Amino acid sequence: MENVVPSALQRLRAADIFRMAGLASASLGQEYSRSGLVHSTRRQGARITGIVDVSGVNTHSFTPSSSDEDSVLPSSPTHFPVEVELLSSSSWSYACACGSQSTTFCPHASALLYQWLAQPTSFLGPSSSSNNEASAPDTQSVESIR
Repeated sequence: MENVVPSALQRLRAADIFRMAGLASASLGQEYSRSGLVHSTRRQGARITGIVDVSGVNTHSFTPSSSDEDSVLPSSPTHFPVEVELLSSSSWSYACACGSQSTTFCPHASALLYQWLAQPTSFLGPSSSSNNEASAPDTQSVESIR
């Protein structure tokens, strides 16, 4: 039953990502995905996880809000484990090691969603014998929007 893709993920479109993330985050996330910076992708039910590795990329293109500047930085400023769970087209949660406190998706979460759109078969199912580091990002934020 775990192999059945939930309808929220089946119906996801690029326009939805723009709506959920905003223009700046969605555009940067799309570029991260197109550049092959998303790896270690997994899906379990409606939750997708992965790592966005932006080493060698100018990450200052995305300017966090003033409330984000006080966030705890991840252990590696270029390595962002991220988790997104789509409950419906208007309800979701996400967590990212960038520490974003925004109510919209950060560029890393957007990149993960674009990766899902481009290559859904690359998202491996859960493995009981391995401990995937992307499945539990060290984050300070999980946001839900109605």
